[in-house]
Amino acid sequence: MLTKKQFKKYLDFMVERCDQEKKINEVLSKEFVDLVFYPYILYEEKMVELLRDAMGLSPENDIIEYYCWELDFGRASHAVDCITTDSERKWSLTTPEELWDYIVETKR
Repeated sequence: MLTKKQFKKYLDFMVERCDQEKKINEVLSKEFVDLVFYPYILYEEKMVELLRDAMGLSPENDIIEYYCWELDFGRASHAVDCITTDSERKWSLTTPEELWDYIVETKR
C-alpha cells in the first residue's frame, strides 16, 4: 500500500496534467470550435488502475475514479460529506489525504 505522502504525490501529478490539458483545450477551442484535445486519457486510466492496485482495491471499487472525475479531484462542491458509510459516518473527499484516509479506514 502507498503511504499517504506517496498517494498525494501521484494524485497531485494527475491534477497538474488535467489542469494543463484544460488550458490547452481553452486555447485550441478559440481557433477550432469543435476540437477537444485529450492527450492524457490513456495515461489517466492507467494511473487510476495503478493507484487502485497499489492501495489494494478491487477493480470494482471505483472510489479513485469517482474522486478524480466526478469530484474533480475534490474540487467539486459536492465533495464535502459526499459519502456516508453503513455506520453513518460522513466522509468528505476534498483532498488526496481525505481519500487516502477513507480508503485505509474502509478497507479494515
